[in-house]
Order: sequence, then structure tokens, then C-alpha cells
Amino acid sequence: MQEFKNIVIGFGKGGKTLAKNLAAKGESVLVVEKSKKMYGGTCINIACLPSKNMIINAQRGINFEDAVKEKDEMTTVLRNKNYHMVADEETATVLDGTAKFIDNHTIEIVLDSGEKTKIKGERIFINTGATPIIPQIKGLKESKYILDSTAAMDQNSLPNELVILGAGYIGMEFASMFARYGTKVTVLDTNEKFLKREDDDISEMLFNDLSQDGIEFNLGAKVVEVKDLSDKVEIIYEINGKKQTVKADKLLVATGRKPVTENLGLENTDIELDERG
Repeated sequence: MQEFKNIVIGFGKGGKTLAKNLAAKGESVLVVEKSKKMYGGTCINIACLPSKNMIINAQRGINFEDAVKEKDEMTTVLRNKNYHMVADEETATVLDGTAKFIDNHTIEIVLDSGEKTKIKGERIFINTGATPIIPQIKGLKESKYILDSTAAMDQNSLPNELVILGAGYIGMEFASMFARYGTKVTVLDTNEKFLKREDDDISEMLFNDLSQDGIEFNLGAKVVEVKDLSDKVEIIYEINGKKQTVKADKLLVATGRKPVTENLGLENTDIELDERG
């Protein structure tokens, strides 16, 4: 069985930085990443940098399709740079596959080819990041029109109408981005106060700025059901006990994120999880 001093599960920001630094010291490092599109992690591939690039290009008047092309070219360059930052180190190895713990110092990797291999590590670092939370709402998970933040960043065509569930920082960034390209955006949020964790002057300023972009807010809204129609999605929600509906081409769910710890085999280790994973 092959052995490494260090195993890093996940090629995200923390993992790749750690792996490079350990390899630079001459220590053997294995990095396991399940998606070739995620070298370097969330920020450079599907979040901070591509979203800002899209918003800036909207301000510059570039059309959506051309902006998507530029965004994809940028992320490809950054992804390749991050990959070689680690892979080119003499004592570093990168494998594409899915890792699962067998015990505290052993993982099993299912490679892209389907082949399975077991590898031991003196130290194993979990760098699997977070994934969107999908609320328990009738019809939501079954809808073919649902988007999470990853899928929203991968859209190649601009939706005419978009409903965003959740008025947090992720939802508002996408609201701003799509609205500036011409999408009619409606935001539904359970909180009656917009960005309630922020100071009043900040939340009021942001609310006014986003409203001026044509974004419609329905605060204090509880979504009770999602229905797929022939070519749209219908969202049924309640405000003060009164049912209302809104239809859109897509529904973006931005209701928070949770750690990616499922299917890691952590039950085979001494690691304990809380109720949020």
C-alpha cells in the first residue's frame, strides 16, 4: 500500500496552500480532488473572482454571452495555474477521484477511471469546503428549474425572469449580477428586515441600491411549495398568512451553506460531527 506523510482531501484554497508549503519542505504530499474544474477551490472557479468579473463586465456594457466566455477563459487560466502550483512540486502528487476514510490513517480513493486504491497517510487534512443547503420545501428538490450558486455561475444563457430564495450575501450578489444583464429578479426571504445582521444605514443603502436596479423584494415570505410548469417554475409563498405566487424561468436557492462531510467515511475515524455536519 502506498504511503504519504501528508494527504489533503480537496484542492481548495486552504488545501493547495498547505500542500505546496509542505512539499516545498520536502515532505511527501498527496492531494485528492474529485473535480478537475475545482483546482484552486470555490473562490477562483465558481464564486468570488468569476462573479466579480461578470458584474464588472455588466457595468461595462458587455453582453451576457461574451461575459460568460471571458469569465470561463479567466477561470481556466487560474485553475491551471493553481494545479501546477502544487503538481509541479517534486514531492507532491495530485489524484483525481473521490476519497473516503477507512480508518484514521487510511483512505480509499475511487479514481476517475473507476479503479479503487487504498493509501495511508501519517497526517490527513480535510479540505472539502462547503455546499449549498437545499431547504425542505415541497417540490423544491424535484424541480428541474432549480439552481444553486454553482449552477447559477455555469449558466450560458440569460434567464428572463429569476426568483432568488434567500437575501444573504450570496443571493444578493447574484441578484445584482443578473439584474444588471437585464433579468427581472424577485427575491424572497423569510426575514422581515433586509440584512438584519447589518447596521441599519448599511442595509438601507444596499436595499435602495438593489431596488434601483429593478430587483423586487418580498420580505417575510415563507415558501410553501414549488411547482414545475411546462416552461417555467411557480413558487408559492405566504406573507402574513396570505398565499401569493410568482413564476420564473429559474429559481436560485441561496439559503446558506453547510460543510461537505457526507460520504467521507468519518464514521470510520475518531472525528465527531455536530448537528450541522
